[in-house]
Amino acid sequence: MIDNNALSAEEAEQLLKVCREEGIELIPQINLLGHQSWHSSLGKLLTVYPEFDETPHVKLPKEYKWPNENGLYCKSYCPLHPDAHDVVFALVDEVMDAFEASKFHAGMDEVFFLGDEKCPRCAGKNKAKLFADEVSKIRSHLKENDQELWIWGDRLIDGELTGIGIWEASGNETHLAIDMIPKDVIICDWHYVRADPAAVCDCC
Repeated sequence: MIDNNALSAEEAEQLLKVCREEGIELIPQINLLGHQSWHSSLGKLLTVYPEFDETPHVKLPKEYKWPNENGLYCKSYCPLHPDAHDVVFALVDEVMDAFEASKFHAGMDEVFFLGDEKCPRCAGKNKAKLFADEVSKIRSHLKENDQELWIWGDRLIDGELTGIGIWEASGNETHLAIDMIPKDVIICDWHYVRADPAAVCDCC
């Protein structure tokens, strides 16, 4: 399962060498849970393992437009598929070994599809708990090798309460996961346009 723009082992080694020479700690990232497609094209994980798709009934259009009837921005893998983590964690371990890293960034941002009503495993389940359990599962896997988990923090912010909205914060109640995830997970704040101080906001 190799993407078209994937780095070779030799390129990873060269990049690591340059970072070390310049005093830069390299933290590799793989987009997990969300960002398994981009508008009209599937990512490699769901291309090779379509059975992992949280929303197989949502078809990718030839011409993407927002808003759309399915609420499609990017697809997610199903966090409760029994075989998904065997594949996902193998990828994580390969990347961590290639970069000899002690910290891993799992993305986890812009998750719009989660706990879909048509998913045979996730339907009706609490979206915040699904999100928190996935973060915790990734964190626990990394901990086995004394590695640290980093994630983007947008899904842990209440988009309505803060006024930030569904793009830079949660509109599907995943923000409630903030009290369910391990406290040693590093949460990285980001914004598209305004530098809202979400990490220190009293209303979060």
